[in-house]
Amino acid sequence: MRPATRTQGDLNMRRSAVPLALLGSVLLGFIGEWLFFEAEPGLNVPLWTGLVGSVSVLLLRRQGLAVGRAQQVLLLVAWLFTWSLAWRDGSGLHGLSLLASALLLGMALYPWSSSPSGGRLREYALLMPMHMGLGMLTGLPALLLQGIEQQGGAREGLRARALRILMGLGLALPFLLLLGALFASADPVYRRLMQHLLDPEDLLPRLMLIVLLSGAAAGFWRLLSGFRLPALSVAFALPRLGALEVGVALGLIAGLLSSFVFVQIRYLFGGASLVALTPGLTYAAYAREGFGQLVAASAVTLPMLLAFHALLDRRRREGLRLFRILAGLLIGLILIIMASAGYRLWLYQQAYGLTEARFYGAAFLLWLGWTLLWFAITVLAVQREERFAFGSAVAFLLLVVLLHGLNPDARIADLNIRRALEGKPLDTAYMASLSADALPTVLSLLNRLPEPARAELLEHLRRHPVRAGIRSWREWNGSRMRARAELERLFGQGKA
Repeated sequence: MRPATRTQGDLNMRRSAVPLALLGSVLLGFIGEWLFFEAEPGLNVPLWTGLVGSVSVLLLRRQGLAVGRAQQVLLLVAWLFTWSLAWRDGSGLHGLSLLASALLLGMALYPWSSSPSGGRLREYALLMPMHMGLGMLTGLPALLLQGIEQQGGAREGLRARALRILMGLGLALPFLLLLGALFASADPVYRRLMQHLLDPEDLLPRLMLIVLLSGAAAGFWRLLSGFRLPALSVAFALPRLGALEVGVALGLIAGLLSSFVFVQIRYLFGGASLVALTPGLTYAAYAREGFGQLVAASAVTLPMLLAFHALLDRRRREGLRLFRILAGLLIGLILIIMASAGYRLWLYQQAYGLTEARFYGAAFLLWLGWTLLWFAITVLAVQREERFAFGSAVAFLLLVVLLHGLNPDARIADLNIRRALEGKPLDTAYMASLSADALPTVLSLLNRLPEPARAELLEHLRRHPVRAGIRSWREWNGSRMRARAELERLFGQGKA
């Protein structure tokens, strides 16, 4: 998806659109400040992002340009992901949704050498983030400079306009102060509003937020209208690895992984009885420890293989053949290590229940496992590395959609409370600390809990922040609304 080629007429229309783009960006900054300042994420996120997209498309049409069909689809899906912030309440889901939306924006706005489906890894991992970052950071300054340049050499005219604007502000200032003081004295509501708006403690954060959001809106318009990264004049050649270097490096790494896998297989098939026989190691310690380290070790393997593949001298068949063999061996070993991490997660869940960190760690392992297999298929087997990055990105997007459907906090609450129904301990404080996504599940099982645990959980729920309600329609969120209604129904009927 390359930017459309512009004629001289298009460039003239683009110059005529710069003042409107500046004005629109600043107005969007003020609107964004009104939507986001001292407000939790909710309905405000899709409303503002949708408004930014609509204004940018209208400006492009004024230039005589149109957004391509594929770009429209990607931008629409990116916007739909922002609606999850008004649907679910979990912070983990919010972060993943914003990351998915940013990925889709990059896929839509980056000038691909072919298409997003054929984008190479360096484009996804390096060039696309640089393109998006520079486009966003330089959007507002670039528009300001472009507006000044359009004045040609008439700098005196520009100074004269600035002086006239300052003179008008000076003439209006006494009347603004006088009328403002009179209106504030006449109406206490208006007085409180003015005090709130002009509070020196809030003024600087508000101004910073306005500038930040104005820059984001200007950057989006700049990216959509065809911003390209400046060509890099510095070229350098990467060192190339032959069969000997690849064999030594990957062979040693495979040996280390094999020694760990040998130990893990004993525990995978030996179970808790073998753990109990190990001196100084308890079943609880084995279940609690190691999961995060194994996830991190698994995550390191993929970038390592990609780095070796980038440095490999693929003109020499013996080196390429050896790399494919050793990389396939490493993928097999790391999949066994990931199975060990999954087994430890199962042990942890049996002994202690489940937490958000462990749930999202398991989801990451699921994505990583697919990505490793996709690497084996696209890079090692059929040698179509241009398909690898796109397939990994699509898998990530599908995982985020799946997690929204699963509702992680509700799943965690259901599993932990059902463990308590079997006589196992329940961390009631942690249950009440979960987001509003979990509360319907918690309340549906509340009366089935034994009395001590039920009373503790009920006391925590009585102080749940959701009961304070949504302070403004800007923060509207479906999960928080439903959870608050159910809590009010519970405590309002005198059941607690």
